[in-house]
Amino acid sequence: MIEINQLVDVGFIVVIMFMLWENHKTQRLLEEVAYQHNQLTEAFEEFGEAVVADLEDVADVLNEDAKND
Repeated sequence: MIEINQLVDVGFIVVIMFMLWENHKTQRLLEEVAYQHNQLTEAFEEFGEAVVADLEDVADVLNEDAKND
């Protein structure tokens, strides 16, 4: 016959296994969010560098026009 203590032990094991599984899923989700964040950060850095380069080109053109006038 199954005793109450055995049921309690099994219940604790099931709860702990569930918590570990949820922790694992949460960890995987956080890793994915961190990866996406890093990708977005890199894209913004590249965009910022491209904008600065374009603005420098515009400034060079304007300076040449000003010298020619």
